[in-house]
Amino acid sequence: MTICCHGSCSEEGCSLIRMPGYWRDLGRPETYLAAHQDLIRGETGLFDDPDWPILAWLPQRPPALIHTGARIEDSLVTPGCEVSGHVRRSVIGPGVVVEQGSRVTDSVIFADVTVGKGAVTSWSILDRGTTVGENACVGGRPPRLPPDSEHITLAGRDSHIAPNSTIPPAPASNPVPQPDGSNGQEMARASESDESNWLPSTRNMIGALEGLGGLERLH
Repeated sequence: MTICCHGSCSEEGCSLIRMPGYWRDLGRPETYLAAHQDLIRGETGLFDDPDWPILAWLPQRPPALIHTGARIEDSLVTPGCEVSGHVRRSVIGPGVVVEQGSRVTDSVIFADVTVGKGAVTSWSILDRGTTVGENACVGGRPPRLPPDSEHITLAGRDSHIAPNSTIPPAPASNPVPQPDGSNGQEMARASESDESNWLPSTRNMIGALEGLGGLERLH
């Protein structure tokens, strides 16, 4: 990472300070999702320093339960999860249930989300407590990679996505509609101390999903 010092630029040039370590702007959905992909690939170094552990004050949950027939590839799965479907290139928060026949791909799923039987979630960020109904389709593969914000689907906290419905990729300003016709609770920026913050610093980006002490890398 290179930082240009304030007040150090002039007609003669700029003074730069090179700092080691991982850095990424997480202020947009596509960069937030990309940072989690970096984490899955082991490119951040966040878990590699025993002298700088990640500490969190979180409730204890049982180990993740992976059922026969489940398939998990290149993903991080936290305690309390129950996976019967297919998870690929995704980060799954604690207490998430991925039911039989469902697929989660290239997504970040916050705590206590349920992905119903036969449902498909891709290139999405689902806030905690969201329920994806059976055979629903949330998000989709963007037309180009890396994607921009308008091709990543966001579901606000406690959203309910009806069975057999389709939620296409939409701008971040359009939260998932609710059954009562409201827009639902958008994924608003929270203070950095709020565990629901979906745009935290790189250092605590998985803290937003809870379960830091028990992440499992599965290939």
